[in-house]
Amino acid sequence: MVESAIVTSPLKTMVPIIKVVGDFCNLNCKYCFYNAKDQIIRHVMSNDLLEKFFSEYLDLFSGNLFIIWHGGEPLLAGLRYFEHIVELEKKYLKKGQTIKNAI
Repeated sequence: MVESAIVTSPLKTMVPIIKVVGDFCNLNCKYCFYNAKDQIIRHVMSNDLLEKFFSEYLDLFSGNLFIIWHGGEPLLAGLRYFEHIVELEKKYLKKGQTIKNAI
């Protein structure tokens, strides 16, 4: 039997950091952790996994979210990808809940 869990935060806000783009980056900064990694291959989180995240996370947590989109360089996922993120946020948002995004 699986028991449901309720995620709580004393501030009523959770701050997940989500890596949407693997090590892929077009800057190749010498100080960056990813500099020694393969920054050429473009791995972007699938739309299916992205939707699974929102449906399950927002089902567990009814407070506010401040999501940090991380990557190598997250903007390399493309504008349409982030527009899709906003669509999913609206789809799974509960009444009274807010979501803010940072890149």
